[in-house]
Amino acid sequence: SFRKDTDAFLTGIDCIEWKRPHEMYGGICADERPAAFVGDIDPDDVAQGNLGNCYFLAAIAALATQGRDDTELEDVLIKDLIVEEGAAQGLYGVKFYINGRWRTVVIDDLLPCTQDGRGEWRPIFAQRPADRKEFELWPMLFEKAWAKLHGSYEATAGGWTDDAMNYLTGGVCRTIDFHSEDAEASDCKAEWAELVELTADQGDFPLFLSCTLNNDADKDKMESEGLITGHAYSVMEAVEAKGEKVICLRNPWGAFEWNGKFSDGSKEFDRIRDELKRQVADDLVDGADDGSFWMGFDDFKTYFWEVGVCDPWELGVLSEVSPDGAGMDVE
Repeated sequence: SFRKDTDAFLTGIDCIEWKRPHEMYGGICADERPAAFVGDIDPDDVAQGNLGNCYFLAAIAALATQGRDDTELEDVLIKDLIVEEGAAQGLYGVKFYINGRWRTVVIDDLLPCTQDGRGEWRPIFAQRPADRKEFELWPMLFEKAWAKLHGSYEATAGGWTDDAMNYLTGGVCRTIDFHSEDAEASDCKAEWAELVELTADQGDFPLFLSCTLNNDADKDKMESEGLITGHAYSVMEAVEAKGEKVICLRNPWGAFEWNGKFSDGSKEFDRIRDELKRQVADDLVDGADDGSFWMGFDDFKTYFWEVGVCDPWELGVLSEVSPDGAGMDVE
């Protein structure tokens, strides 16, 4: 699906070979069949490699946030999208919502790899996070199936997270604009209230949120504060703690975090940490270098233009009741 080492997007990557999972990471799973899933599903399972598909990895990371509370959603939203019946033969299927129907893209488990300094083969695209001992395949399988759907890995470089969400959930997508005339006139009060509501516990009906950096923002200042130009992030939480409006984002790289106000270890974050612990999942306030971070809403408005919202339940509601009360069939 790419022309060895000649493509511009592979500049600097040498000696690419296709390897199966049991050949990677020093044969970490050589004695048993590699698993698509190991333990609980978590957004920290996702780490970006040498491909500009942060928008897609942000989408699958957002899906992974919904398995935190040991609910049935974990199986529905991630595990049910991967077909493992042929895993013993190295074959998988990944489901995408395409033109109004769920379709399965069939792939094998061969992945493009290069050798590291220790001679171990490692994937050049989505890969195992550096702090993980386990090796699970699901992010790499999603990425390869997405590449096959679009014709190549290279073709998937650059895109919109909410568009990827539509393929993964069949959801209806929209945006919350923080820079419209109405929003700026009201200091984004309605938009903030909506964001808090959307990121609150949705029970069996979760929504998925993402955001992309504002191209008009000061790029030098943005990068000096830990944000990546042209990058997409998952939106994890939006809450008020001790009178402060703060929002939690996740970088799909699994590293490189905001270092401004309310960042890990800052005096602002330390002041509200205990209050946050009472409102959100523990792993969002543990201060780990995992790509997740908090920032104030004012800074968020400065650096981010809008939030993309994907609602996978809206079509189901429309199919039950139409405006005149009659049933509607929605494929």
